Amino acid sequence: MSRHSDRTLTCSNCGVNLPLEEGQQVVVCEYCSTHTAVPREFWNPEPAPAPVHHPPVYSSHRGQGPDLPVPVPKPAGKSSALVVALVIALVIGGASTTLYFLTSGGGALSNTVRGDVAGLVKGSAVVPSFEAVDGIETARNISDQVEESWRTHARTSVVRFTKVRPDGTLNISGDAESLLGMTFYDTAAFESVVPGQTNAKGAQLSLTVINDYIAGFQGDASLSGIEDIVYVDEFPSCDLRTLRRKAAEAGYPDTGFANVTFPEVPGEFTKDGLDFALSFVRKDGDALKEKLEAMEWDTGPYRYYQVYVPNFDAADLPRYFDPDDCTPVDVKKLQEALIEDLRRM
Repeated sequence: MSRHSDRTLTCSNCGVNLPLEEGQQVVVCEYCSTHTAVPREFWNPEPAPAPVHHPPVYSSHRGQGPDLPVPVPKPAGKSSALVVALVIALVIGGASTTLYFLTSGGGALSNTVRGDVAGLVKGSAVVPSFEAVDGIETARNISDQVEESWRTHARTSVVRFTKVRPDGTLNISGDAESLLGMTFYDTAAFESVVPGQTNAKGAQLSLTVINDYIAGFQGDASLSGIEDIVYVDEFPSCDLRTLRRKAAEAGYPDTGFANVTFPEVPGEFTKDGLDFALSFVRKDGDALKEKLEAMEWDTGPYRYYQVYVPNFDAADLPRYFDPDDCTPVDVKKLQEALIEDLRRM
C-alpha cells in the first residue's frame, strides 16, 4: 500500500493543495484535472518528524458557567490553521479592533464541536459536524446566536461559502480553503453617529469558520458604505445541495466545488445600475429617475444566491439563483420588469 508524503504541491491552475504519495512523479488535481510534475526532491521525502503536542487553548471566559465544555488538547498542526482563520476573519472584517477568537477545543467530536467564541457563538452551532457542514443551517444558527448575544440591534449582512461540494456541504475540518464567513452590523450604532464622523466604532463583527476553528473580529464600520449594506431578512429556504443541483442543470460542472454568497444584489439592480438603464429611456426619463431615487430598492425581493465556480467559464450561464426554489434568475428580464413598474408608478 502506498504511503502519503507529508509534503504537498499547489495546483498551478486552480491553486488547491495537492497531496502526494511517496515516489509519485505526476499528480492530477481532483478539481480541475490539471497534471503537475512532482519535483525530484519530493519523490523520496525524508520521514516526517514526530508530532509535537501543544497545550490546549482555552476560552477567554472559561469558568464562568458550570456547563462550559472541558478544553481538549489540540493535535499538532492546528496552530497554523488558527492563524489562517484569524487572517481570513481580519480580511473579511476590514480594519478591526477587538480579537474575539478561540479554538473549537478538539474539532469534530461525536458530530459536535466543542468550545465557543468569547461567549458569542457555541461550537455546537456548526452542524452536523465540521467534516460535512450544512452551510445554511450553520449560518442560521450562528446568526441567531450573534444577534442575541452580541448587540441588541445586530443584523446579519453577508454570508459566504467557499468550496461548497456537490452534495451541498463544506469540509471545514482539515481543509484550509473551505470556510464559512459571516459579517454582522450593529444598526443602532449607525443612528448615533455625529456629523463629520467617518466610522461607527465597533459596529462590525466578522466571523470565520475554518479548519476546526471559529474566529472573529470586531471593528469599525465605514459610514460611507452604510447605504449599500444589504441585510438578511430571511435565510434561504433552498439549501446548498439543491442549489448545486440546479446550477449543474443550468450548465455548471457537477464535480469539484463552487463558491456561494448570500444575499447578493445584482449590480443591475443597484441605484447606479438602474440609473444607467433609465438613461436610455426616451420618454419621461427624469420622472422615472426621480421615482427610482425615492425607492428603497434594496428592501425589495432582489436578493439572490450568487454562484461562482473557479476556473470555469460561465459567461453564458446564470450567476444568480432564487433563494426560495434555487431556480436560475434572468437578471436582465427582471430589470426590464422593474423599469416597467416604474413607468406605471
